[in-house]
Amino acid sequence: MAQSQENLLRLPLAGLFSIYVLAPLPIGSDLDWAWLILAAVCFLLVSIWCLQYLRDRVTLTAVIAAPLCRASIGFFLCAVAWQGLQALPLPIDWLDKLPAPTAQLYRQTYAVIAPQAAPERAAISVDASVTAKMALRSGFYFCLFMLLLLLIDSRKRLMLFCYLLLVSGLFQAVYGSLMTLSGMEYLLGVKKIDYLGYATGTFVNRNHFAGYLEMTSAVGMGLLMVRSKSKEHTQQIGQGWRRRLRQLLNLVLSGKAIFRLILIVMVIGLILSRSRMGNAAFFNSLLITGFIAISASSAFRKPGVYLLLFSIIAIDVFLLGSWFGLEKVVQRMEQTSFASEERHDVDQGLLPMIEDFNWTGSGAGTFEYAFPAYVNDNYGGYDHAHNDYLELLSDLGYIGFSCLGGLVAISLWQALKALRYRHSSFVRGMGFAGLMGTLSLLIHSSVDFNLQIPANAMLFIAMLAIPSIALSVDKKKPKSSSEFEK
Repeated sequence: MAQSQENLLRLPLAGLFSIYVLAPLPIGSDLDWAWLILAAVCFLLVSIWCLQYLRDRVTLTAVIAAPLCRASIGFFLCAVAWQGLQALPLPIDWLDKLPAPTAQLYRQTYAVIAPQAAPERAAISVDASVTAKMALRSGFYFCLFMLLLLLIDSRKRLMLFCYLLLVSGLFQAVYGSLMTLSGMEYLLGVKKIDYLGYATGTFVNRNHFAGYLEMTSAVGMGLLMVRSKSKEHTQQIGQGWRRRLRQLLNLVLSGKAIFRLILIVMVIGLILSRSRMGNAAFFNSLLITGFIAISASSAFRKPGVYLLLFSIIAIDVFLLGSWFGLEKVVQRMEQTSFASEERHDVDQGLLPMIEDFNWTGSGAGTFEYAFPAYVNDNYGGYDHAHNDYLELLSDLGYIGFSCLGGLVAISLWQALKALRYRHSSFVRGMGFAGLMGTLSLLIHSSVDFNLQIPANAMLFIAMLAIPSIALSVDKKKPKSSSEFEK
């Protein structure tokens, strides 16, 4: 049965991996046709799995049975359902009872369009069609989250998935760096118009490129924390400087050197993006996760881990930074007055909007339509707020935002559990990857809108799922047959 199930799931698994590999290529899938194609493939894969499940040919994975994982699924599903409810036409009298100005806005609109007719029904959203589209996209993200939990049911599959993410990040870093250093700047065949002189990979915005590299670099760090079985690692012959020298040589000459080289390339791409918060989020998330890991588990309190973390900071920042222009990133930080930036004015203007639409929100995806009423004539126009938290609060209200917050909180707790897992360096490494990747985008989201870019939102969902999957597949597999040592 197990072998038959594995064969049946090969096609859906290949489809899932293909979605993640292809997502960043068409400018981060930030085009309706791009994410709709990915969504159609995702819905098809879910349908295939459900059909096989109804025919009793596949079973639920161990991670689905975990109570915390079910709670995270529930929070995610509630967030999607809330967006669908925002787009539904409701009796106008119902909206009058809500603590939001939606009903008044609709009444004013209809008074101009059809003065003789009073509206009988209206949606919570100020633009129901936009919110319906965003609900569809969120449904796609939910199905993607479920596919990760249902299809990646072994260490081998989880490692393969992480390798694919790492290769995708490497491609973005190499492509973005070569385009910038050569002066021939194209977005995968389309000549760049914006952010000339900055590495953007196949993304339009350098900050979204940086956000993608932050998370894939976190995956690379997690893989570096996984120790392979070998005599060199298990034997403890020798003491003092000889043992430390042998550990250093093992680190340099082993297969982990490839991961280290990939990380160097991705850090170069991150530096060449000149993204202030992208670089700050990467290094701060690395330091925070490293500190938490060392505090949480004695397995991280070893010379090899200290050496790895120190090399990332010292070599990458000071050596690579001097070659590829980290000082330009620092100069941008020093020369920027946060209070003088227009995005700060947007954040200030969003506060009264959040107060008006507090519980229900203005509707998913309606920021650019509702926000102009809250700013002065000097407002230049933004499709998104440069703060994911404030935009999600204004769009979804406290109800929808709390659901997403619950999902993230559970995933962070699962990452902490994985970091403290005593029986497998594999689980600890995946916990490190999930925690660092999640923290990096949470930090970056305070000044940008990475979560509004489909490729980055999809990768963020993977960061949330990886620790839970790692915990479940380790318990599923006997320790004696493990590919990785304690």
